[in-house]
Amino acid sequence: MTDEQFNELLETAPLNQNITKYLMVTRTKLKQYKRIMVSYSGGSDSDTILDLIELVKPESCGEIKYVFFDTGLEYDATHRHRKEIAEKYGVEIEVHKPKISIPTACKNYGVPFFSKDVSDKICRLQKHNFNWSDESNHLLKDKYKSIESTIVWWCNERKKII
Repeated sequence: MTDEQFNELLETAPLNQNITKYLMVTRTKLKQYKRIMVSYSGGSDSDTILDLIELVKPESCGEIKYVFFDTGLEYDATHRHRKEIAEKYGVEIEVHKPKISIPTACKNYGVPFFSKDVSDKICRLQKHNFNWSDESNHLLKDKYKSIESTIVWWCNERKKII
């Protein structure tokens, strides 16, 4: 996309600050770096990022490498979708498999967190210098008042819905 085409895109894009910001930031980053790697999962967020990059990619853009990490847990539909997206945009999405299987990794390193929500909660605890020792629920609630909902989760004291 030429600079002129990009300016036309900005003029025709919806009048929304966030849309304009993301179009401009993406194009600036694509111009700024000579080699870019983009992780592609086959989900809607990855589709949106790939679409955005391919939409605003400057003519002088360096190398963009899309990669898909095949854990072996993906649905066949995810693999078909990855191939369809690569074909649609005329890009290669490299597939990389892990060096060790998931069962072996779990045996050696433990079970990973299963959701973004759990990871977010752990991250929130870490940001507040959470003391991982075994303290009473009451003490934890007093000590970490600013993240009370996360402490309630940590203490497993969510209210039961009847």
